Amino acid sequence: MKVLLVSQHFELRGGSDVMVHHTRSMLEKAGHEVHLFAAQIEEQADDGIHPSGAHFEKPGAGGLHKFFFNRDARRRLDALLDRERFDVAHLHIHYGTLTSSIIEPLRRRRIPTVQHLHEYRSFCTISIARRDGETCTSCTVGNYLPGIVHRCNRGSLIRSAITCAEMYVADSLGAKSWPQRFLAVSNFQRDMLVRQGMPADRMFTLHNPVDDIFFTVPDTSVPLGVLFFGRLEDYKGVFDVVSLARRLPEVPFNLAGDGSQFERLRKIADEESLPNLKILGSQNRDQILRLLEESMLAIVPSRWHETFGLTAVEAMASGTPVLVTDMGGLPEVIADGHTGKKVVVGDIAGMERFIRDLQNDPSNALTMGARGRERARTNFSQIAYLPNLLGHYAGAIEAMNAVRGR
Repeated sequence: MKVLLVSQHFELRGGSDVMVHHTRSMLEKAGHEVHLFAAQIEEQADDGIHPSGAHFEKPGAGGLHKFFFNRDARRRLDALLDRERFDVAHLHIHYGTLTSSIIEPLRRRRIPTVQHLHEYRSFCTISIARRDGETCTSCTVGNYLPGIVHRCNRGSLIRSAITCAEMYVADSLGAKSWPQRFLAVSNFQRDMLVRQGMPADRMFTLHNPVDDIFFTVPDTSVPLGVLFFGRLEDYKGVFDVVSLARRLPEVPFNLAGDGSQFERLRKIADEESLPNLKILGSQNRDQILRLLEESMLAIVPSRWHETFGLTAVEAMASGTPVLVTDMGGLPEVIADGHTGKKVVVGDIAGMERFIRDLQNDPSNALTMGARGRERARTNFSQIAYLPNLLGHYAGAIEAMNAVRGR
């Protein structure tokens, strides 16, 4: 099969970019031909194939229009599709860089298209379905005006109006009407998107796979330590980890990652003299693997509806039990009481009890970790993922063949 992968960035900047490159690697290892069409980084020499992306942060004089419609992306995709024939197009995040200008070349050639949904962008102008610390579903598919009313984009009326307008433009270009299949990364995300107006008959769930490297972390008996790794943001529950560190001074807590709350967290750890709380900052993959090996528990205390919860899967694959909140797709990842523990969001006392339980029975951490590794291997490995992905490609191709036959 010849597959066109489409993504917002050619380089790795976030979780969706990692997923794109994992998908490419999996498909190529299975013998499929893959072409990645993505926006170039600014420093990269123009290769004549990959377009430059729009720059919302610094659009430059007259450059804002590119955020709505990237003519260069459309022109270069047209040229690519004139040279190459693809069996299926697999779209990932493309708004704001390539934009929905890429839809028309695919539709004109009737190329079967699968759209992967990594966020809540289908109805939410800021993609996270959250406002003022609470879940927000004020916007629906086709009605994004509440995003302007509430100034959802950084409190700015102008930014909010621009993102709202971009979503209306994307809809008009076929971002939601053209793809034959939409892939949500959890049942929770799929159901929320359907409630907000996405077409139920074209919405499917495909859980993200974990990088095989996480299965290589050895099973070891380690002193009690709790690891958070991910974005250091309030909605990720990082301050609940601080609360736990205050209540459990004998337990080491490591926070690995970067984000807007990094300096505030370091200040708290210093000013409150919390020697058991270490704010490590950004860590590469090898460092994360070592931290997982040295931890008895990974914690994902999110206060927002995670679309999936890849860090929880990565921890399970490494043989580390996971403590999660009941938010978004997280409950789909773990087996409560079997591979870790699920608590109500913000239940600091419940989190503390579970950590103390592991303190009193460290062998249970090893047992849960072994079960988690097996669960990750069975449900979230690349071997389990690829046949399902190919099945969705086949479904999109079948749907397009039915249209062609009319």
